[in-house]
Amino acid sequence: MARASERGRVRGRVSSDGKPLEAVRCSDGRQVVVTDRDGRFAIDSAGDAGPFVFVVTPRGYWADRFYVPTAEAVTREVRFDLKPTGPADRYTAAYVTDIHLGEGNKEVSYARCAATIDELNAMPNRPAFVIAGGDICLQNHQGDRYVRIMSRLKIPVRNGVGNHEMMVSEANPRGRFNELFGPTYYSFDYGQVHYVVLDGCAIDPKGKGWKNVVGHAGPTERAWLENDLRLVPKGVPTVVAIHIPLVSTYPQRRGTTTRDAPWWVVRNAGEVIKVLKKFNVPLVLQGHLHENERIHDGSIEFAESVSVCGSWWRAKTGRELAVSGEPRGYRLIEVDGNRVSHRYISSAESRTAEPGEFVGIENDRLAAGSDLVVNFFDASNEASVSSRIDGGRRVPWTPARVPGKLADLTAAHHWQCSADHLPTGRRRVEVRCRDRGRADTTLLRSLQIG
Repeated sequence: MARASERGRVRGRVSSDGKPLEAVRCSDGRQVVVTDRDGRFAIDSAGDAGPFVFVVTPRGYWADRFYVPTAEAVTREVRFDLKPTGPADRYTAAYVTDIHLGEGNKEVSYARCAATIDELNAMPNRPAFVIAGGDICLQNHQGDRYVRIMSRLKIPVRNGVGNHEMMVSEANPRGRFNELFGPTYYSFDYGQVHYVVLDGCAIDPKGKGWKNVVGHAGPTERAWLENDLRLVPKGVPTVVAIHIPLVSTYPQRRGTTTRDAPWWVVRNAGEVIKVLKKFNVPLVLQGHLHENERIHDGSIEFAESVSVCGSWWRAKTGRELAVSGEPRGYRLIEVDGNRVSHRYISSAESRTAEPGEFVGIENDRLAAGSDLVVNFFDASNEASVSSRIDGGRRVPWTPARVPGKLADLTAAHHWQCSADHLPTGRRRVEVRCRDRGRADTTLLRSLQIG
């Protein structure tokens, strides 16, 4: 928030290659204005503005440094010079979250994070940009290391703040993030899509340990969000990214509620979602909980993405798995005009081509009388699962209550088939997952049952 001493009139100019850019949106973190035909804008920035003035980079342009501290902006004319990128109506982008550098096996975390960066660089259809969704982790003093690792990327990055970026013992908990990356909430256009990165974190001085940061979107951030979305052209969809989820069943699966555990889900999510539902927002990208969980709520899909670090880089060898069993990875956003889709990608040493896996199967054998369980890594709350044994009739499955890597967590995307539908002997098992807006996915396996 801007201090009273920082109030004043902000004047600025947006250009590219020396030519003024008209109708470009600019903001002080609360108000949003547009440039005139000369590329100029003015904001009477009040004490409840944000700590930065920033430009909403428009379609066909980019700026790595898209912000200026408000304290500077009120003392001189702000200049934003944007780099042309072309229209880019068809492209991909990557959403990576929960990197947790330096945790678990420290050197492994550096090496495996770098492997994921190299993987993004090597993609045949390299992403146009990356949104990093938080938990770098600055609390663990990994900012400089993160910057060095991300410098390997051959594509631009926009950074979001996570709870582990909140330096809770300092006067300005966001100070280190601001120093490295600028504002903690902002927006930009790319192609025919508008992107919003939210903060959604608040300090709870009564909280102990990591529970001293809770999910909460403050009044200035919410006011800015509505002002920002109101100026998005009609027909342009908005993709929102936030670290702590707005929607998740995680608290319930841990035996509690959002009200009693606001460090897992944004406690005033309803106020934020109310704003989103006024506008064309098909997708909200979320992190924080180290698992995939996709929830459709009317026209909005809330897609919680698995952590890049899996379960905090605890694997010394082999695959890094997230708390609900899927391999570590990231989410790929695919844009064709104003159509947005997305999919989960398992990464590096944890890469698999399969959409899921059978759980608890060893040497292709299922014990007699046991239910058969499958983890479809990225299925949504509207998915349905069924199976056929040896090409016979199709049998519907039910959601499974399978403990994840945390003993008191029930996973979100496991299904089970009762032993009553599993005849003994060597059987060819075909398990199919049908999901909203996606092609069917199938797992095939020969199992000895009993």
